[in-house]
Amino acid sequence: QEAQNASVYVDGLQITRQTNTISNAISGVTLNLTDQSNVAKSVNFVRDTSSATSRIDSFIAAYNDVVTTLNEQLRPNPDTAASNNAIAGTFLNSLQRDMQSLLTTQIVSSGPVQTLADLNVSLQEDGTLALDKLAFQDKFADLVDANPQAANQIFSDSSKGLGALVDKLVGRQVDGATVTLPDGERLYVEGALNAETALLQDNIKTLDSTVAYWQVRLDQERARLTASP
Repeated sequence: QEAQNASVYVDGLQITRQTNTISNAISGVTLNLTDQSNVAKSVNFVRDTSSATSRIDSFIAAYNDVVTTLNEQLRPNPDTAASNNAIAGTFLNSLQRDMQSLLTTQIVSSGPVQTLADLNVSLQEDGTLALDKLAFQDKFADLVDANPQAANQIFSDSSKGLGALVDKLVGRQVDGATVTLPDGERLYVEGALNAETALLQDNIKTLDSTVAYWQVRLDQERARLTASP
């Protein structure tokens, strides 16, 4: 049998293609034609918000893991001996503030949903994030219907999307950044984590030098006390 083009009617309009897969008849929908039929059929399309929910769940889980570690360092268990490896509180508090700012940073420039907080992501008393999943799905579905581009921006925008914001936060803490001063001069500011690490290393060197100094003094005093009269 001679091959024929695939043909389908969408809202009364005939669409003919050389393949059974039709991707441009309905915006955002791919039709896979598997059989012949002369009977009109109704097809209902429902927005799938499960993938968006899964992505925001993964972000919140990773965020909360970091917050838990910060809380352990900032508010150690009083029944546990203090760790000599605890990172300085100033750096940790700064990192905590930067992380919390992700919740209210404007991602979309206009409309009812502009920040993560607008999507029913909330900050808890212990600094962790929580998600009202049903409210999130409803609001995200409304956003997709009203402004699909804005919905995509929340996760994927290269400069203001959630992924980009996290990358910038990590970069500030690790790699540093170049800032422009009011007089136009550009100044490189070292990453907070690297700066804190360097400070701790300097402190260790100072302590080692102090220990070495007093060790010499003690050895001299011991030699004097044990010397023959």
